[in-house]
Amino acid sequence: KEWNEYISQEGVKETIKETIQAVKNDISLPYPHILISGFAGSGKSALIHLLVRKSGLPLIETVGGNLEEARDVYKLLEKLPKEPPYGIIFIDEIHSIKKELGELLLPAVQMFKVCNKPIPYFTLAGATTDLGTLTEKLSPLVDRCKQQFVLKPYKNEELAKILENIAKKKKLDIGKDALLEIASRARNTPRIALGFLDNIYYYIKYLNKNSISKEDVIKKLEKLEVFENGVTSRDIELLIYLAKQDKPLGQNTLEQKLNVDKKTYSSNVEPFLVRRELIVRTPRGRIITDKGRKFLRELKGG
Repeated sequence: KEWNEYISQEGVKETIKETIQAVKNDISLPYPHILISGFAGSGKSALIHLLVRKSGLPLIETVGGNLEEARDVYKLLEKLPKEPPYGIIFIDEIHSIKKELGELLLPAVQMFKVCNKPIPYFTLAGATTDLGTLTEKLSPLVDRCKQQFVLKPYKNEELAKILENIAKKKKLDIGKDALLEIASRARNTPRIALGFLDNIYYYIKYLNKNSISKEDVIKKLEKLEVFENGVTSRDIELLIYLAKQDKPLGQNTLEQKLNVDKKTYSSNVEPFLVRRELIVRTPRGRIITDKGRKFLRELKGG
């Protein structure tokens, strides 16, 4: 709810705060169109909601996949305030919007017109885990977003601070070493870290204990098959499978092997393994890296 509760992404936060103040100084200005990209659970929606809260601008919110036909877009635009302060239309997962509907939005975003009729000024706010697909599908719409931010992966210390803030609210007795242990296994992602904290919280209640130790964290997360540095049993299964192949494999093949859907694979599995340089994408498919093979050897004890 407050800027100091949103940990990390300092440059992004500072720019948003400055722009909010500029709009407050001149209420005739709409907040500029904004697009935030980053991996799943990195805080994109939270940042947009913080912008809305601190600016006081009216919010109209939807998800890209919920816009199925032209009238859905028109209904959004009809909800806009007719005079200052101008509203914000927030489309989460904006990459999932149909191309023709995105093109329908373009004159509204660019010239504030629909079917050549003026509409109120407004701000388009988008959040996406797939900037590449969005740009390929709707590059003119992306170009109209004058504020474009890519959220960086979180450091363990930043995740530990987020966890510490939540632990205080829950009145949890948990030491810094335990917080850092959770953070180190959370794949640089706040949402995952917070999910782990919830699981550990209930585990401690089950044990009827009053405090959480590093040992408690390790025991619970390894029961959930989350190991050092956030590697999971699913990651290991994928690496072993790739190591046995003599050719690159496509995403569909890997999704079927892991029995996961496209969104889960694209958002939660592959980006982490690519960031860790355990696998690499090639034009022909995914292959395991030398670092990935070394990881498997070390896992087996050499």
